[in-house]
Amino acid sequence: MHLIIGAALSALASKHMARKDGHTTVSPLLRTRGPVETLHLLKGRVRFRVRAVIGSNEKAGFVQENLIKLPPVRSVNANPVTGSVLILFDEGEISAELLFTAIIRLLGLERELESAPRGVLVKEAESAGQSLNRALFDSTNGIVDLRSAMLLLLLFAGVRKLILDRGNAFPPGFTMLFWAATLTHFI
Repeated sequence: MHLIIGAALSALASKHMARKDGHTTVSPLLRTRGPVETLHLLKGRVRFRVRAVIGSNEKAGFVQENLIKLPPVRSVNANPVTGSVLILFDEGEISAELLFTAIIRLLGLERELESAPRGVLVKEAESAGQSLNRALFDSTNGIVDLRSAMLLLLLFAGVRKLILDRGNAFPPGFTMLFWAATLTHFI
C-alpha cells in the first residue's frame, strides 16, 4: 500500500521530465514488472498488461467501466484474451502513473505488487527440486522423499563422525545431528 501511495504522490508532484532527445523519462513505477506492466507509453496513450484480466471478461469489463468514469480518460479497451488494457487520456490532467495505480486499486492487486519478486533461477531451482523429490518418492514406492533422505543422510553422517572421531567430532558431528534435528521441523 505504501508503494502505491508513494508512487501516486510522486506522479502528482511531478510531470514527466523532458530529455534532450525530446522523449520523456519513464517513472520507476511504470517500469515495474508484476501484476500490471507497462507495455508502451505515448503522449495521452498507455497500454498495460494486466495478468488479472487474462481470461476474465468480468474483470476486463470492470476495469473499462470504472476507468472511463475518470473525466481525463477518453477511452479504455481491456482485452481479456491478452490482458492488454489500452487507455487514451488527457495527459495534462492525469498521468499514466495514476492510471497504473487506479488499475492496481480497482483489482485489489496491492499485495501482489508489494510481494517480493521471485527470479527465474529461483523458480527453476524449485522446479528441479520438486522433480527430484518426485523421482525419489516414485522410485522408492513412496517410502522416501527428498527431505527424509536428507534427514537420514545427516543422521548417518553425524553418528558416523561421532563414532569415528570418538568424541572429538565437535562441531562437525554435532552440527550434522543439529541439521538433522532441525529438518524434522520442516517435514
